[in-house]
Amino acid sequence: MDKLLEWFYKSYIFLLSIPIAAPIRFAIILFLITFIGKYLIFYLFPYGSKKILGLLDWCITKLVNGITSIIGTIMRKRRQKGKGVPFVLSIAELLISIISVVFKYINKHVLRFIRFLVRLEYKYKITMRVCVVVIPILIYVFPTNSYTLKVYESENKLIQEHLIPLGFDPQTLSASSEGKTILKVKDEMEGGNVRKEARIDAEVVEAVSPGVELVYLEENVQVQDSDNQQRTWLKVRLPDGNIGWISGAIVEKVK
Repeated sequence: MDKLLEWFYKSYIFLLSIPIAAPIRFAIILFLITFIGKYLIFYLFPYGSKKILGLLDWCITKLVNGITSIIGTIMRKRRQKGKGVPFVLSIAELLISIISVVFKYINKHVLRFIRFLVRLEYKYKITMRVCVVVIPILIYVFPTNSYTLKVYESENKLIQEHLIPLGFDPQTLSASSEGKTILKVKDEMEGGNVRKEARIDAEVVEAVSPGVELVYLEENVQVQDSDNQQRTWLKVRLPDGNIGWISGAIVEKVK
């Protein structure tokens, strides 16, 4: 599992380094997740379960046969000596029968669950294909939607917690992955705020100084703000990897 996760993280780093828009990147990531999920749920898990059940069945069969053989030998010797059945052997036989019944019950229900997964596979394929197509389209059409923002927040969390430890530098995310456009706060401005949402009263993600380079993520919206001013908000990525929105009036293109 660790190797699989490492492969996924490295694939994500590769996707962040090539010139594709965020919705396309998310579509590819969703496809990878659904492909891995399908492999784990519908192939690896049933295969592993059958192997484990087969091993347990073999072990229990050997155990039961061995104990039964020992009991039979002891019983024959006691009968030859004219003795009765010892109480401990009766208990052993009872335990063996209980173990056999319990294992058969577990085996029956696990196999039933595996058959359920097989029937579920078709529905899984349809659902995941819809997700791979629809979710990126919604992200593109509704860039300021709360769910879209959560997607970007999740991506940023992934970058901070998993990709950076693998050697990924957020500053190299750059322009190469998002359209090769770099912005900075205009020199005549004292600075500017990158906000969580595209509106003037939204939470501030970070205050940036003039000259700080921001990666433009090729998304913008026009908003009538609460101060009755019409603004164009641009989605940008900060040098530390955080994502937010900044007013287009206070930034200029660097390259």
